[in-house]
Amino acid sequence: MPSTLERWLKSLLVLLSLSTTTLFFGVLILSLVPVKFALKKTPFDRRVKEALFGLARSWIYFNNWVYTGLHQVEWRIIGHTDLQPDGQYLLISNHVSSADILAIFVLAWGRLPFPQFFLKQELLYVPVFGQALWSYEMPVMKRYSKEYLNRNPDKRGKDLETAKKSCARIKDQPFTIINFVEGTRFTQLKKEKNGSSFDNLLQPKAGGVHMVLSNLASQLDGVLDMTLAYPGCDSPSFWNIISGRAPLVIIQIKKYALDGISAPSLEQLKIRQGTQQVREWINELWANKDRSIGEMHERYRPN
Repeated sequence: MPSTLERWLKSLLVLLSLSTTTLFFGVLILSLVPVKFALKKTPFDRRVKEALFGLARSWIYFNNWVYTGLHQVEWRIIGHTDLQPDGQYLLISNHVSSADILAIFVLAWGRLPFPQFFLKQELLYVPVFGQALWSYEMPVMKRYSKEYLNRNPDKRGKDLETAKKSCARIKDQPFTIINFVEGTRFTQLKKEKNGSSFDNLLQPKAGGVHMVLSNLASQLDGVLDMTLAYPGCDSPSFWNIISGRAPLVIIQIKKYALDGISAPSLEQLKIRQGTQQVREWINELWANKDRSIGEMHERYRPN
């Protein structure tokens, strides 16, 4: 076991790496933004996008290398990993910690197109980071509180309309759309407040998944269900992660075809009850996921 001083020093190195590379790569990415929009819809558009994706990958993989090397983190991938780097996927997942993004990129390495996340609109206003995210044209969700929607009922469904337009922009290229179906990171406090019926998960939300499937299902090579677990650390905080208190990350992948058996079919999505079909399917996935996470924690929990 590393000493407290050793943990602190390694944590500071991780923070130093994260802050300096964010500034460095953020500036490079922002410098390409005017070029990207100047060359939009030209033969050079794709090359600029590839350069932007390359910079983002370099930032993430470098920090992952630092974090993994300093803390000897093991990323254990199990399940369906025979995927296509030039395919088109919807990946749904539970959300446990700030390291979930690293886990997705560990999975994506050589297996998946560049991950595109559903972003909260508020993230776009974070200096440097927000503008960099904006340049990648990721699906954006503007979430409204129940109180706001009660006062402004005309805003209902506007977030899904925005995300629908974002999805339309990427449909003719390889993509992996990431949807953390619970909408926020799991903690025991949120679980109690959420009234979740699960032990290790929050209640899933079907709206975003149904929207993606309704608009892109005919192009998808499959839906990927990712289950993340950090044995010995049920809901690791940012400090838990950078201080190495989650040395094992389990990444379980299941792939589903839209065949009406393992997942709703195109015909089922088109009918009026399509949203309900998706909701029932996700609830079943979440019940299985909850059991799997419990088994992972029991099997791999450190002594």
